[in-house]
Amino acid sequence: MKTKRLIILLLVLFLLIPLGLLTDAPAWGEWDLSYYEKILGFIPEKMKTNTIIPAILPDYNLENFSPITSYYASAILGTILIFASFYGLYKLKR
Repeated sequence: MKTKRLIILLLVLFLLIPLGLLTDAPAWGEWDLSYYEKILGFIPEKMKTNTIIPAILPDYNLENFSPITSYYASAILGTILIFASFYGLYKLKR
């Protein structure tokens, strides 16, 4: 029964994915350095010097796919990676 509820919740969340395309604002935590300068008035010192980890799918873009298809694929891949990570941690704890 819990699995069925989880699947329904995930399906509802996947249906809400396009809402992120309706705004010009960046997603939480996906700010570049210019955004910090605009909002804070400065760039934090450590952020200037530290290397940024490159994204697996920059700008949620897959070549040869439409932006919406790429966006959905990125969301599904991200969800799978997060669930796999937590499942792996769960198995390690047991």
